[in-house]
Amino acid sequence: MIQSSFAEGPAWVAMTSPAADVMPLDAYAALGDAAVFWEKPLSGESLAGFGAADCREVSRTGQPFQIIDELAELSCPGRITWLANSGAPRPPGPWFGGFAFDQHRRSTARWSGFPAAKWILPELLIWRRGGSSFATAFCSASRGLREADAVVRNRVAAFQKKLPRRFQREDNRRGRLAATSDRSAWDRLIHAALRSIDEGSITKVVLARSIAVESDRPFDLPRILAWLRRSVPGCTVFSMRGNEGATFLGATPETLCRVDGRLLETEAIAGSAPEPGEPPLTPTDKEAREHRAVIDGIEQALQPLCERLQIDASPGVMGLPHLRHLRTEIRGRLRADVALSKIVAALHPTPAVGGAPRDRALRFIAERENLDRGWYAGPIGWIGDGAAELAVAIRSAIIRPSEANLFVGAGVVAGSTAEGEWLETEAKSLTLLEAIGGGIGVR
Repeated sequence: MIQSSFAEGPAWVAMTSPAADVMPLDAYAALGDAAVFWEKPLSGESLAGFGAADCREVSRTGQPFQIIDELAELSCPGRITWLANSGAPRPPGPWFGGFAFDQHRRSTARWSGFPAAKWILPELLIWRRGGSSFATAFCSASRGLREADAVVRNRVAAFQKKLPRRFQREDNRRGRLAATSDRSAWDRLIHAALRSIDEGSITKVVLARSIAVESDRPFDLPRILAWLRRSVPGCTVFSMRGNEGATFLGATPETLCRVDGRLLETEAIAGSAPEPGEPPLTPTDKEAREHRAVIDGIEQALQPLCERLQIDASPGVMGLPHLRHLRTEIRGRLRADVALSKIVAALHPTPAVGGAPRDRALRFIAERENLDRGWYAGPIGWIGDGAAELAVAIRSAIIRPSEANLFVGAGVVAGSTAEGEWLETEAKSLTLLEAIGGGIGVR
């Protein structure tokens, strides 16, 4: 369980320094052992975090998102003493982490090292915004201001000496992959869901499956991330290292929420067309009905928390390499004193990754899916002072040296078929499979 101290006074000392033209992904590749990576390629914002000046973990609990409010308080003015130029840019966060999809389910060995929640304050952040790169170091203030001052300055100076430039790997040999998934189990699961929908107990349920991948060579994580950022620049590319050598990474098209003060942004993404060349999705499609269920679920969840809520009148189409999605933007102004934890608890899981009605759909998933989702489809991102950005960790995989498990899902509504949902999940897996296949390194 988390144990926090909210005594007055600074908890950490930090310093930011320019980092020439260093790209965070190059730093990830050159320095190794990155604890976290986060990039939104189209926005020009990215970061790589190394080490942990502090780490907070939560075991299964009845109040899983309380830690968000504690971390926001630990990020407020006065808790971090900034050295040198007080006007220097501040990095995102500075807390980075995520949550398991189901906070009450006991995890299996596959997710060893990924507790119900894990959040870190990196010792060193290499980050980029607006075409400029920076290095930010953190140290506990408990060591005393003078010692902490020396520690953060030495960390930044040590990095500046290396100044990793564009990191290139010369060996482009491709290894061999073997991918497997249980089609018969999927068919049985979809048919069970359709029976529940016909009986009226649920209107939509999002079901997931895993794809086991084995390689004859170790995976090269920076290369996988580089592949993803090139292939799906409209997605959020992320990576989080667990406690026991595994890494959870992916490229998600879905934002759970962005919060800045009382301003809230989120989105409904649901409804897929595997072939980009097909005619546009129409309101009579099964996909449009699936999308409407997500909008209604988000609206119902956010209405009690917002003074006003604005939902786009009609969805746009988000195009990805192997499929496209219906996407509706949602913006709101929060009521006074609404905590971040309440927003996340209201939104997670949205009908895009859970179903509707939410409680019944989640019960069906827990009882019938027979899959430990772990952090798949859980919230992941960063938290700071009065601000946060959390993505929904879909299109993701947990990776160990030469083994990976990919996770993909599909929304089942009236009119769905096992074959159609299988093909949709196959399309959703392609970008990550291509990235993993291109990320076989040589040690």
